[in-house]
Amino acid sequence: MQISRYYYHSNRNTAIVTFIKYGDIINIYIDFDIGDDEQVLELVITEDKLKTIPNLWLCYIASFFLTKNSYLSYYEECNPVIYIKKVWKNLYITNYYGEQEIDISIVSNILSNDDYIENILIDIDDITLINNELLYKLLEDKFLRAEELLLKCEMTFEKIRALNNIIPDNFPTDLYNVIYTKMLKV
Repeated sequence: MQISRYYYHSNRNTAIVTFIKYGDIINIYIDFDIGDDEQVLELVITEDKLKTIPNLWLCYIASFFLTKNSYLSYYEECNPVIYIKKVWKNLYITNYYGEQEIDISIVSNILSNDDYIENILIDIDDITLINNELLYKLLEDKFLRAEELLLKCEMTFEKIRALNNIIPDNFPTDLYNVIYTKMLKV
């Protein structure tokens, strides 16, 4: 199960879009949190169908950059949670990942019909999308983290190569494993 969330907040136009992908089916919950007048739309579609709804497709892509880990769900007091960043009025993205509770008990495998999808398209078009500048910043941050991880992997590989070059073939395995473990911790 893959879970991600697009959270756009402003005083008048808040949209919290949750994507729960299970197999080929994506359950989408769109919460227009407008004061006392809360409206939640539920949609169950395939990824191919999602690609035909541009506003929702862009939210889906952005949700992966805003969600800390879409494959790993955490639990707080027996409730599944994810950690996300929020888009605030298209001015900035929060610097931290806030905890968000997820209700996975409502996941369905019954696809929404085309008439229902047509009827809610006007509401879907009301979702404010992240602006390009903030999206580019998100992409840049992810690329920097990927580069850091790649650098760590390369350094680890070089350490292993150096260790294998200086240790003879008949060296005891248990001693090798101790040296290997200590070397990777540095």
